Parts: sequence; C-alpha cells; structure tokens
Amino acid sequence: MTVFAMLGSTQAMYEWAEKNQTVFYTQILSRLMPAPQRDDPDVQVNQVNISHLTNLEAATRIAFALRLGMQAKQELEERREDLL
Repeated sequence: MTVFAMLGSTQAMYEWAEKNQTVFYTQILSRLMPAPQRDDPDVQVNQVNISHLTNLEAATRIAFALRLGMQAKQELEERREDLL
C-alpha cells in the first residue's frame, strides 16, 4: 500500500486507466471483480411465489423449513457425540 500511495494512489490509477481503458477493463478490473457464481448440480433450489399464500400457509412453510434445520442440527450433534 505504501508503494501505491507513493505512485499517486487512486488519482494516478484513474489517470492511467483513463488512458489505457482496454488494459484496465480486460486485465485489471476483471481480476478485482468477484467470479460469477456457478450453478451447483447437487443443489436443488425451490422458489415459491408467496404473494398468493395466506398467512397460515406462509407460516406453515416457514415452520417446516425451521423444523428441517433443527432436525439436521440435532442429527449433527448426535454424530459428534458418537465420534467423541
């Protein structure tokens, strides 16, 4: 960071990028941006349109998802106890 500051910091980088836009976009910016997410074939994604659900139906779906999470946590804790 010291060298970056000595070279003029963000203002100098901006001036360079303005003159070298192709290099900036293809070699610099592309490395700074996060990689796009890839679809995992082992992950199933279910989307539900909740705008047509009643409050009871929405609450039931939430309770079901929470119960699945609690059950998975309990099973994990049981396996840990068996390993210890």
